[in-house]
Amino acid sequence: MAQLSANAVLKKLPRAELERLLATSTRIPLILGEVLHRPEDKTSYVFFPDSGVISIIAENEHGESAETGVIGREAGALLPEALGSGMSMITGVVQVAGVGWKVPAAECQRLYAQSSHFRAALAAAAEFQLVESRQSLLCRSFHKVEGRLARWILEQAERGNQEVVDLVLTQEVLASMLAVHRPTVSRAAKTLQKHGAIDYSRGRLTLSDKNKLERLSCPCRATLQEQRKRIFGKEG
Repeated sequence: MAQLSANAVLKKLPRAELERLLATSTRIPLILGEVLHRPEDKTSYVFFPDSGVISIIAENEHGESAETGVIGREAGALLPEALGSGMSMITGVVQVAGVGWKVPAAECQRLYAQSSHFRAALAAAAEFQLVESRQSLLCRSFHKVEGRLARWILEQAERGNQEVVDLVLTQEVLASMLAVHRPTVSRAAKTLQKHGAIDYSRGRLTLSDKNKLERLSCPCRATLQEQRKRIFGKEG
């Protein structure tokens, strides 16, 4: 029987529930750089990636921005908002291209009320996002940018359901993702490139050697992998 979705939340649903949900939904490409939602947008849809990565970006009163989380095939973008206030207070941008499902928020609300499978899958996704946000705060406080950048690149590939990641990223975007200044990003990228782990030139970043990048990554990489397996099991 063909698999309807690679998304971890949707895969937890019984076949009949999933078919009913997807019958109301749209299969969409996740286009690199596409803005899926902005602050104060009404939450009409939830985006469930099968592949690709959506960056969750927050902005302060001065217009400075930082990545506060990422959504890959383990969760759904705007799912908490759809089940809560119904309004987005962050920006969602496609960071790694892929495909996914655009599901009406009302259908997610209906399924949440009716399906214990859906509620259990959401609890797992929410637990991992909380673990990740806490670990990221610790990481930004104590770990070097080179290790953080290495971990970030690996997670784009892993959560985007891709063996190789080829990103089109300016120094400004990378600085926003890591919450550092552009010269710091440039030095970190050059260090990883010097070790043969990545290739970075004119805004294009390619993962060249995954094993080398794993060795250069900060300890949070191993911690999050362990937590992912604990929460999601073999599917994590």
